[in-house]
Amino acid sequence: MDFLCVNKYQNKFPKALGLMCIAFFWLAGCQLSNNEPAAKAPSPVKMNVSAVENIKTKSPLANALLTSPEVSSAVIRARVARSNVAVAYTAKATKVDLTGSSGLAAEKYTKPTGLSQGTLSAYRLLFDGNQTNRTIAIAALAADTAALQAELTSDQTLGAMILAFSAERAAQESIQIIDKYLVQYDQREALIQSAVSSGVISNSDYLELRALRNDVASQRARAELTERSATATLELLMPDNLEASTEVIRATLGERFNLDQLVADSPQSKIIDAQEKTLELNIENLKSKKKPLAKLQTAITSPKDTASEATLFAGVNVTFPIRDGGETDARITSLEIEAQSVAFDRKALKNRIDNALSSWKEFSRYYDTQVEILDERLDIALERISDLELRLSAGKADIGSLAKEILSAAQAEVSLVQLEDEWAKEAVNAAATSTQTCAVVFICEDLSKGLGQAFQ
Repeated sequence: MDFLCVNKYQNKFPKALGLMCIAFFWLAGCQLSNNEPAAKAPSPVKMNVSAVENIKTKSPLANALLTSPEVSSAVIRARVARSNVAVAYTAKATKVDLTGSSGLAAEKYTKPTGLSQGTLSAYRLLFDGNQTNRTIAIAALAADTAALQAELTSDQTLGAMILAFSAERAAQESIQIIDKYLVQYDQREALIQSAVSSGVISNSDYLELRALRNDVASQRARAELTERSATATLELLMPDNLEASTEVIRATLGERFNLDQLVADSPQSKIIDAQEKTLELNIENLKSKKKPLAKLQTAITSPKDTASEATLFAGVNVTFPIRDGGETDARITSLEIEAQSVAFDRKALKNRIDNALSSWKEFSRYYDTQVEILDERLDIALERISDLELRLSAGKADIGSLAKEILSAAQAEVSLVQLEDEWAKEAVNAAATSTQTCAVVFICEDLSKGLGQAFQ
């Protein structure tokens, strides 16, 4: 339905154009009007679109993380989502279109004549049941979610960095330990062979020793493979500032940290908040589709030829939705079901976080106990090695017992190193559940500042 006023001006197109300009400026000054209160939507902000590589913090590890390919890509996606907020705002602006056509026209048995026509029109939304404001708010929520996704990506990448570093360090230390004890064993190989030949050590006992040595050598081979794989991962994740970054991890990994205070700041929880709000706004928008849509509109059409008249239109265009075949109601039902799913996602997240924190506390107790056990086991092995060497010199012990204790000490010391690597894995798993891996290496503040620079 159109509420309009039409004026026709024969051969007075310039005057009509002047009236068109007056109508246009009147239209441009109109504001979006709704009976409902406008949804809260942020003002468009000009973003700092400097290169991600220019984002710097005081932490070399945070800098390496923010410039890693995965995080850089997530930051760019978040910037795109934020720029879409400005795009959504354009729905409130006055739109101006110019259309034209030119060609030949003829009636039956008449000679074709040239014809050209142009239309200059302007329109602005007057009333849409508050849909535009909600759409802007939804775009803002999408931008916030994209920024949180960038934080999630940085958390996952940091977790991979920590695990790779821990695995590399454990492998390197294991290799050094095994080499040290294998040298001690091999230095006594001749004595062992002599003891076997003389019958002091049975062939069965000797084969047992060889099996133990092979187990230790096999651990070394696995450690070498782990070291190469972890080093490659670190070089891939941190192509720049690798040495400085790993030094930060080396200096902080293993220190006690507190996750209980960080759970409330979980980006995953904030993402769920945004999902719930987005669904709520989408449902409200669908309900508003049953309300009328009104636009202020003005247009001037040039005459087709000198015998025709220019036409000026200025008025309100109103659309009344009547029937859509139940599409809107079906979509509302679908979104309401999805909202229930998101509510369960929140409960599931809470359960995962609670379970992770509980498991971490249990592991911490296990870790403290296991450290004491392995320390004692190593101390006993080293003390027995020293005692057996003295007894061997006095002829009161056999070389086989000493060789077995050397291999036992190697395994005890390697177990301690592996326990430290296990601690790192459990710490990352617990922190990652609430997306707070930065707490494990104490860079949360620097990382937050760096991400803040990305979205200024």
